[in-house]
Amino acid sequence: MSNLDGLELIRLCSRPYMFTASLPPEIIAATLAALDDMLAHPELRTQLHANARQLNHGLHALGLKTSPHVSPVVAVTLDNVEQALAFWNRLLELGVYVNLSLPPATPDEHPLLRCSVMAVHTAEEIDRTLAIFAQAKQDVLG
Repeated sequence: MSNLDGLELIRLCSRPYMFTASLPPEIIAATLAALDDMLAHPELRTQLHANARQLNHGLHALGLKTSPHVSPVVAVTLDNVEQALAFWNRLLELGVYVNLSLPPATPDEHPLLRCSVMAVHTAEEIDRTLAIFAQAKQDVLG
């Protein structure tokens, strides 16, 4: 056995490496179940993409800055932190929760409101969310 083989054996059998390199069984089981569910219900993926398009295009139609790339996570970019905090708080007051990302944890130093959509959201729920965004925009940005 060469030194390199010995180091590889230690790496593979060492407790710190074993536990940091492997996932807990419950994470593996949940992932496998989610993948099985995705394969069994392809219509959910179609609905997810339709919902993502509706939200992304709706936010863009309100004049908010969104990515042209449609995804189930839609980020609205705002100009500054004060504006983002006011917008985020107003959305909460009106009943919509989104994640707030602030610099330096954002790609271009602009704050983001990160919205997530799921396949189980209805078109009516997304329309209601867009109406709340319109109200928050009017209240915060004028």
